[in-house]
Amino acid sequence: MKKGDLVLAEMKRLSKIGWYDKSISTSGYKYFSSADSKLRVSFPEDSWSSEVGNKEGSGPWAIFRSELVANTLAKCNKELLWEVGAGDGNMALPLRNSSIETICIEPQEQGALVLSNEGFTTYRAFLIDLELPKDSIQAFGCFDVLEHLEEPNILISEMYRSLIPGGLLLITVPAHQWLYSHFDKPIGHFRRYSKKSLFMELDGFAIEEIRYIFPSLVLPAFLLRRLPYLISRQKGQNQREASERHMSMMKKASPAILKLFRLENGIRTPFGLSIYCVARKPLEK
Repeated sequence: MKKGDLVLAEMKRLSKIGWYDKSISTSGYKYFSSADSKLRVSFPEDSWSSEVGNKEGSGPWAIFRSELVANTLAKCNKELLWEVGAGDGNMALPLRNSSIETICIEPQEQGALVLSNEGFTTYRAFLIDLELPKDSIQAFGCFDVLEHLEEPNILISEMYRSLIPGGLLLITVPAHQWLYSHFDKPIGHFRRYSKKSLFMELDGFAIEEIRYIFPSLVLPAFLLRRLPYLISRQKGQNQREASERHMSMMKKASPAILKLFRLENGIRTPFGLSIYCVARKPLEK
């Protein structure tokens, strides 16, 4: 299919099984008012600028993560992904370069504006606001989102309800609570995960793959983030700014770092800066 045809076909398919898109089109995105006041997202709106656009989607970490996701979807013959908490396109943009179409769901306005300006079909909403039919979606992506939710089980339950039996859920989360630092606090992380804690949170799903990624970044994160946090020599905002400078320096060395990520991909380690998980809603018996 041509670019955009997959999204159009998806909307027609959902319409045929009874879904009515109640959103209001505005500012380039589709808008829903929130249906559930219990949902709480911790993320600073000023982290994104609709005028500047996405600054990290071309970074080596974003490219490598998108390659993992694109490879998983290709193995499952999927070309379309519903991304929950799409931010300002850190995954949607590089996935598009891998010929994966993404329908974006992002509750914060600045992120929704960036996504819509980039040409993505974007819902400014929480997933629960869309009231998607039960057993209707083939694949969800949820990348670095769960840690921003005080009660992630609400979102996980809604994704489970909406997925078809056998449907995919692809997730990344930050790893290791012992790496929690002033970097995490200002960007709204409630927690970091272990494989065990993520596995337990995905109760009901069949876990097909769960592993640590970015092991080479653990030592720099410990030295540049965790240690200053432990000795309290830097305030949270200063630490966040310092971390952003370090990431900017890494981006300048992007080709070499991306090559390193790809080389270490074949090595399974008991640690990493993030966790990548492939889960599936079990087939009905």
